[in-house]
Amino acid sequence: LLNRSISVLEEFRNDFIFKVNDRVSDPQSSLGLGFLIGVRSLLPDSLNDQLSLTGLTHIVAVSGYNVTILINFAGGLLKKFSRFSGLALSFALLASFLLITGFSASVIRAALVSSLSLVAAYYGREISPWLLLAIPAAATAFVSPLYLWSDLGWHLSFLAFFGILVFAPTLQKRFGIQKSIPKLLSETFSAQIFTMPLIMMIFKQFSVISLIANLFVLPLIPISMLLTFIVGISAILTP
Repeated sequence: LLNRSISVLEEFRNDFIFKVNDRVSDPQSSLGLGFLIGVRSLLPDSLNDQLSLTGLTHIVAVSGYNVTILINFAGGLLKKFSRFSGLALSFALLASFLLITGFSASVIRAALVSSLSLVAAYYGREISPWLLLAIPAAATAFVSPLYLWSDLGWHLSFLAFFGILVFAPTLQKRFGIQKSIPKLLSETFSAQIFTMPLIMMIFKQFSVISLIANLFVLPLIPISMLLTFIVGISAILTP
């Protein structure tokens, strides 16, 4: 490779990663960057092994959970204002997140699902979970038909989406689940139930403590993402 031009966005992203690593020691910095922008290459092998054993590898891969955190943040921040303000901020955060993390397949899938939900909510309509899954699946498979045959992440993400959007609400309705922690547990359980067969078939292993581990870890991800973001931005703006 003789020469390569780096965009302003990529330069900012690289500077952000460098600043977080400069101000915070490992493995905390690597884990924080994994939470926020899905950088997994910096994680020590020992930490990768621990995440795999406890069924927590997905927390350092940018996915629908990260996008959901942003959308919920925007909705909570502007719920007292107009719906249009909430919609505009949600799309602004979503676009910024896509630019910073890169247009990976998992983030694009999550962004499509979230965008459909946002538009439906703005117009006061309810969109069927089946349709919410079918449109992004068809769109991404149309762009790259190889997703259907060889992309494990594509299959796992839509299996997890199916568990969260279709099976989890059924569980919550059946058992009258309304509080946030039981809802989080039911959604995690649903996602794992539908992804477990494929994971066991491909990797020949499955963590039996992953449900408990996710219950304790997932509620802490939003504050971890926020603190990592504050560290990176403050390090860029200050000496």
